[in-house]
Amino acid sequence: MLTIVVPVYNEEKTIRASIERVLKAEFPVPVEILVVDDGSVDSSMAQISDLIEHDRVKLVRHDRNRGKGAAVRSGIQAASGDILTIFDADMEYDPDDYKELLMPLLNGEAEVVYGTRSFGAHSAYSFWFVMGNHFLSFFTSFLFNTWISDIETCFKVAKTDVWRSLALKSNGFGIEAECTAKFLKGKHRIYEIPIQYRARTREEGKKLQWTDGLAAIWILLRIRLFGPRPATAGTPGLTRGSGRLEVFLAKKRAAMADKLIDESQRTGSILDLGCGTTPYFLIKTRFSEKAGVEKRPVHMPEGAHVRATVHDIEKPQSLPFEDGSFEVVTMLAVLEHLDPKRLIGLLDEIHRLLRPGGTVILTTPASWTDPILAVMARLGLVSHEEIDEHHQTHTHRSLRELFSRSRFGNAHLQLGRFELGMNLWAKAQKP
Repeated sequence: MLTIVVPVYNEEKTIRASIERVLKAEFPVPVEILVVDDGSVDSSMAQISDLIEHDRVKLVRHDRNRGKGAAVRSGIQAASGDILTIFDADMEYDPDDYKELLMPLLNGEAEVVYGTRSFGAHSAYSFWFVMGNHFLSFFTSFLFNTWISDIETCFKVAKTDVWRSLALKSNGFGIEAECTAKFLKGKHRIYEIPIQYRARTREEGKKLQWTDGLAAIWILLRIRLFGPRPATAGTPGLTRGSGRLEVFLAKKRAAMADKLIDESQRTGSILDLGCGTTPYFLIKTRFSEKAGVEKRPVHMPEGAHVRATVHDIEKPQSLPFEDGSFEVVTMLAVLEHLDPKRLIGLLDEIHRLLRPGGTVILTTPASWTDPILAVMARLGLVSHEEIDEHHQTHTHRSLRELFSRSRFGNAHLQLGRFELGMNLWAKAQKP
């Protein structure tokens, strides 16, 4: 059986016609159509609700937009067929071409087949789009000592177990470069067959950006030079994502927070909210008693002497500690993930937990770094999961206003910057 994974994000204008074209196409094997709704906020799913209800289409939902790569990975995980391919619901590709693409696989001539596009004046999006695609394909051929003419094609067909063996990590459009690089790194020779193609314009909904090309170059280089990225870079559990810089950044945050702690407070207790599944900061910092709160189970190294509590600080209920339990409470790179409506109440809860003279210390990305973090996520330096979950980034002004509306006030508030100003810190004392 062939599973056709259809990643969808806000494609209300084309999804119905795209799925109907697949349903009408002829295939040499049974077909499973698996739509992955990547947090669409338009009427995309309403357009095909009858097809879902009558089991002509299977549906996997993301509760928020995570990117094409994340949708493809969800589809690979949920697939029932022994062969799998991707189909964009944008009317750029013709599903009738699948019949030719499947034959080398069914005949045992190939493990991986790509449908390669020819770009003509009537089918190309722009000069730079075509040149960028040719450059990426040439660059891939050079890096992996092969010849491939179209690495960015959507029509990639392979056995499902081969797809799963790739252990794909990309969340965005970098998934195209990643799977190609991993196919080639794994010695899977790619069989190419020409297909039909008509690119849509930006006005029609084209989503690719020039930064996706930069991300593809980095992904290709990374996999060729360093091999596939492990499931978690660096120390397992230290960060939630798998970006190559995340462990380094987590350690920098921890060092900054530790520097802000008064030595006289270290004979007491510290609480770290959102401590991570492996609480690096708490393990390294010197305190008589250490406690952490994390909404997922915490994996504690032997001899860490940290008391961990599973609790979701985003929920409005009180934190599970007595009044005045701690000298210091920290939140490192957590504030930006919280609902802004919850922040004042959470600061008031922290105020309750602190002893008189106790301090709260928090770090958060500066608001001006939003576009930089987005590019870093595309390059795989930080994870899309982390960046996509940011509710709000801050300035010193917004932090000052936040504390002024809480029980802390501004009288004992200090603010600063670190990491070239990309991150902010705040330290407030309970009178």
